Amino acid sequence: MTPSAISKRITELELRFGTALLVRNSAGVTLTPAGEIVVRSCNDIMVRVSEMTQEIGVLLARQQGEIKVMANTTAILLGLFEDVESFRLQYGAVRIHVSEGSSVEVADAVKSNEVDVGVAVMNARMSGLQLNPYRYTGLSVMMPKGHVLEAHSSIRSDQLRSHEIIWTPPAELVDDIRVKHDASSDLRLRVRTFNGIARSVQQGTGIAVVPTVAVPDPLPTGVVAAPLQVEGRQFEVVICHDPSVHADPVKHQFIAWLAQQRGMDVTKT
Repeated sequence: MTPSAISKRITELELRFGTALLVRNSAGVTLTPAGEIVVRSCNDIMVRVSEMTQEIGVLLARQQGEIKVMANTTAILLGLFEDVESFRLQYGAVRIHVSEGSSVEVADAVKSNEVDVGVAVMNARMSGLQLNPYRYTGLSVMMPKGHVLEAHSSIRSDQLRSHEIIWTPPAELVDDIRVKHDASSDLRLRVRTFNGIARSVQQGTGIAVVPTVAVPDPLPTGVVAAPLQVEGRQFEVVICHDPSVHADPVKHQFIAWLAQQRGMDVTKT
């Protein structure tokens, strides 16, 4: 909070109580008797809030339940398993089952109530679901060593249009990339692992646009990568659920827990 905002809040309190809370002079600022009462009362309130938080935490830790989660690979690479494990350690009586699927499969599974919570890249199939931000990653271009694009430290999307791209995220996620593809070569990949994509790039079949967090480290021999310049956060991973179906407090607590992790650092962005 900025100093001006703090000063405004103090002025509002002084108007509310009808008396000065601070004495301001060249020597600094001191509390008036009324100000001392306010500070003491605020300290009491913060103690009570802390006590309530601890009591509610104990209550939730005793709650039992089962949560079914489906996530895409990017969400898992961004730390979902670690977040689930942290939640499980705090709320040990809750059983959590995690399965993997594509972002579209995640959205469909949540809508059909096959799973309680989905964590995946935002896409149009999530329409009608409640979304909460989770984490994000940039996009990178993997290419065979010696490729003409290797000379660029970063790559613009328009520079991709004259090259064979064997894998990209769904078009709605990177709609400014116009893919050049020769249908007769049948090189468009349908693999579900990023390691498989990297191996195909290694064989010289083309280049691939992948989430930066999914770029293998170390890269396979003969493969290089460079960041793709795309406006915005590019590949945003969200938490999705159907609020009309899940009234279970444990599930809401889990969703809130995941949403709180969005500010945490990840190894690749």
